[in-house]
Amino acid sequence: MLSAGTVEAPDVRENLFRHSPHGLRCFRHWTTVALVMLLLVVSACRKKPSVDKSATPTVKDSPRLVALALAEAVRDARAITINDLMSRDVEVRRRAMQALARIADATARPALERGLSDEDRQVVAWAAFGLGRACEKDSEQAVAQLALRAATWSASEHSPERDNSVGIDAMSSITDALGRCGTSSAEAILRSWLRLDTHLAERAALALGTIAAKLHRLENTSLVALLDAADSKSKPVSTALFPLTRLSAVETNVQKRLLSVATKALLVKTDARHYAIRALPLAGENAVAILERVLCDKANYAPEPRADAARGLARLGDAGQQSLGRALTRLLPRVSELNSDWLTSAEFSTVAQILEDLNGFESELRPILESFARAPIPQSATGATKRRLLVLRCQSASILAGNLVTSPLLRACDPDPEGREGALALSRVLGRGSIRGNRAQQFDKLAHSADRVVRESALRWLRSHPEIRDSSRLLADALVTGFAGVVATAASILAEHPERAQNQPQNSKMLASTLVNIRDFEKSNRAPHPTPELLLALGKATHHVWESDAIDVRAQLLDAVAALGALSEKVYIEEQCRSASSVLRKHAETALHRFGDTKRHCAAQKPNSPNVATRPDVNPIHLRFHTEIGPLDLWLEPSLCPMAVTRIVELAKAGFYNDMPVHRVVAGFVVQLGDRAGDGFGSAGSEPLRDELSPVEFRAKDVGLALSGPDTASSQFFVVLGPHPHLDGEYTRAGHAEDGWNRLIVGDLIQSVEQIF
Repeated sequence: MLSAGTVEAPDVRENLFRHSPHGLRCFRHWTTVALVMLLLVVSACRKKPSVDKSATPTVKDSPRLVALALAEAVRDARAITINDLMSRDVEVRRRAMQALARIADATARPALERGLSDEDRQVVAWAAFGLGRACEKDSEQAVAQLALRAATWSASEHSPERDNSVGIDAMSSITDALGRCGTSSAEAILRSWLRLDTHLAERAALALGTIAAKLHRLENTSLVALLDAADSKSKPVSTALFPLTRLSAVETNVQKRLLSVATKALLVKTDARHYAIRALPLAGENAVAILERVLCDKANYAPEPRADAARGLARLGDAGQQSLGRALTRLLPRVSELNSDWLTSAEFSTVAQILEDLNGFESELRPILESFARAPIPQSATGATKRRLLVLRCQSASILAGNLVTSPLLRACDPDPEGREGALALSRVLGRGSIRGNRAQQFDKLAHSADRVVRESALRWLRSHPEIRDSSRLLADALVTGFAGVVATAASILAEHPERAQNQPQNSKMLASTLVNIRDFEKSNRAPHPTPELLLALGKATHHVWESDAIDVRAQLLDAVAALGALSEKVYIEEQCRSASSVLRKHAETALHRFGDTKRHCAAQKPNSPNVATRPDVNPIHLRFHTEIGPLDLWLEPSLCPMAVTRIVELAKAGFYNDMPVHRVVAGFVVQLGDRAGDGFGSAGSEPLRDELSPVEFRAKDVGLALSGPDTASSQFFVVLGPHPHLDGEYTRAGHAEDGWNRLIVGDLIQSVEQIF
């Protein structure tokens, strides 16, 4: 899932600290914090400035609004004039700042800074959102500007009052922008805001989560402040534990406090319990009992947080695995109770998550797993019921098999010899051991499967199994298929492990020596020696006529060409360097640098046929998806993303989603569809959509457009199944769904779609 700026002018204070960079940083840091805190105190007594709340988005756009929409679509900040920024028509100012925020390049930066001083909340919100996105350079200046704008508002304006039409909150946007800038001074400011009113403190915690994800760490003082905020007796901050969910580890003293604070947060039925469950694995094995209790407590916890608990236990080593086994014995019904109601409920996804995370088992679990591996599949079973029974059978059989591919239960779990579930189970078992001899023959069959999902699953083992002898042949065969997902998977493996492109010896002693050489190769920068067959296959892949929105496969091919030093494909790199896609230009520029053209810059290109939509009717559009488990509804909201809504509605009317499988489900996180091929690489074959990012939150059951980089959306969309703030501002939010989407699993079919009037 997916900036630029200018260099800050020298400050006079630098002369005082010229010989002490650390002193300079400290001076700036504490001066900024002191200034912001002083202004926040003073501002509490100021009179609230007047704000024009009468303006609402127009249904029919004026010519100027249409021109601003075009400027946004072609990412041309220069087309937005000073007259737009100073217009008496607040809607013109809002739309101008929206366009600038979505462009967010160096040319947009001055106008975004100007927008911070506007009196309209939405204009300020868009300006802050854009500055946060453009904060890669000159970040300290942006932090000071954002903090100063926040400080000039009265305390009453820190409330979560919003424009009801679009759900934008200016202070939330400023806070989020500080997190995107991610400097130490931004972290200090956000940390201080944890002690202010509840709404601002909650947004500050979310922004600290952005910093944690960006830097992979937080200062100890920030961690202490977050734990204090979560543990406050008077006004606990419900989002305070979210930043810890973005970290991979914390120190021992933090672990002990986290365990206590998170345990208390579980008692409150707010989003705080979601973040507590996701943060608990950082507390180590002491969290196992708590997570197991959550996982098994169907009365007090919804399926989504329980799925989070299962994933958390999977991170906690042997103790976590034992806990998953105990939970499975409590949650699995008897085989005789496997009726369609249970199988198509959200509870099934929780159990499936446990089976997916369970790597081993205790002896007392064997009878249960064996009974489910043999669960009968009635002839009268519907497609949805049969699919879920196959998941239970093959997941159970693969756990029992360990690394033994000859297991009778594994071989019999899928009655269809060419069935996907059985093949994926065999692939999992193959990956647990060395892939040689007879196992290599079975692997070869999977790596040439007609099922793209199975083939890609097998090929991915090339990343972690260097003993696979014929890797160059397998990858060459994949590159010439013409299937976007298969080609992209092979290309990504070559980009990460270019040594897989060369032949390996067949003699076992030579092979052992080669494995050592491969590990040495991976630690060095030596050039690979790809086989002629692989280079020929790579050339065919680059010359294949890919759909205009198949951005991911072309980007992966660029990386593979660069990693292999395939000079014969430099023409392909030059073509992508002139692409309208910023993703392809970035990958092409990196490839050219690796070929020695270190000063080359792939300049931005205007799209030939930009996706432009004047603002349509702002009323939500109701779509009903008829699925194998019943009708599921969602509402698309075009006010902030007219192009995205128009695309989905047009595809639905054209029957694009009819008889389409759901290709991705992560229990408690997302359900995703829109790819007819079913492997996540498919698209509509149209021009990719320009992102319509907004400073609005993703909440449970919200709908967003899937991406493989900036401006790459096509036909795939997802429904969020829980609170996941890291999606905010990173994906186009297109609407919201009603209940029931969490009952879907991978492979369920969308039979048809209708618009409800």
